[in-house]
Amino acid sequence: MVENSGCGSQNNVWVGSETGLLKSVNLCKKLATNHYDKENYGKEHEIQRICWEYEDQSALYTAHKNGVVRKLETASGGYVDSFQIPEMAGKIAGLARLDSNFITCTSNGDLRLWSDENETLASSKAGDNVLCMDLNSELQQVVTGGKENLVKLWDLNKPEQPIFKAKNVRPDWLEHRVPVWVTGLKFIPNSNKILSITGTHNIRVFDPNSNTRRPVLETSYEEYPLTAVDIVAKNPNQVIVGNTHGDAAMFDLRKIKHVARCYKGFAGSIREIRCHPSLPYFFSCSLDRHLRVHHEQYPKVEHKVYLKSRLTCLLATDAELEVKTDEKELETEKRKKEKDVWDELDDADSSESDSDSDSDLLPSKKKK
Repeated sequence: MVENSGCGSQNNVWVGSETGLLKSVNLCKKLATNHYDKENYGKEHEIQRICWEYEDQSALYTAHKNGVVRKLETASGGYVDSFQIPEMAGKIAGLARLDSNFITCTSNGDLRLWSDENETLASSKAGDNVLCMDLNSELQQVVTGGKENLVKLWDLNKPEQPIFKAKNVRPDWLEHRVPVWVTGLKFIPNSNKILSITGTHNIRVFDPNSNTRRPVLETSYEEYPLTAVDIVAKNPNQVIVGNTHGDAAMFDLRKIKHVARCYKGFAGSIREIRCHPSLPYFFSCSLDRHLRVHHEQYPKVEHKVYLKSRLTCLLATDAELEVKTDEKELETEKRKKEKDVWDELDDADSSESDSDSDSDLLPSKKKK
């Protein structure tokens, strides 16, 4: 593949797959690379969750279907260590790193804080059918939720009981009970609020400091289960969601009842969405095995990469996506010259057509 000398060598995104392959994608170089060991390859090694070790993004961890957490150094692109989740049972619903310890949550509700030496430091039961988890490292709090499993907030210093447990919304207009189906959770930065999406196509915001256990903000999007959510890095009031039908949209929490922007170009269920840490772009992986990059302000796809495997999760790095300013200026100048050439051709065509039309208007000489 052709390399672009104006772009960096750092990968833009790391993507996990159902076959156990970890894929790195460099959009500037138009290059995708597989990272795996022959002994740890196959559907039994499916990557279910992925997280950074520290904010410097020098290493990441992948959580596999067989309960193994593996460490990869991003500079070398090779796995260097592996760990076994203590008393692993069920599907991995969440993986996070807090200082030098792991936080994991499985689908059977086993919420656990454990060290690199596989020593359990704290644990609790979050209930059955857990689907998602998120960590607030500053407050050392974890939020969990799932199918018929309400949103719960846990303090890792006192994990015996949740410090906040949400209450289901009121029955619908037919007085039918609304199912509990939490599919995604995020802590809203610079606040104590919790953002959740549901399989009943709802976007909700909970405030543990308020007097109510029900959502303080709520809206719905389309008619299909929501499967992916992330918060815009530069503006915590804006969130991007995706669903099983391949629809994605941005919402502003200050005007949550209205869709701020819709995005196009998806095919199949959206598995995960991640916003760029510093640039106005977001990444998404879908069931159609494509990685897509959108600009937050425009609906069309900026980049699209076919990665061959069924994708499950992703991490976005802080690497640049665009070419340097001097290259942009050269490209703009080239396009301007091309436009001038076409304008000249158009002017020539129009002048010829005008002369032809003028000749048609001249009176014709009568034959004698």
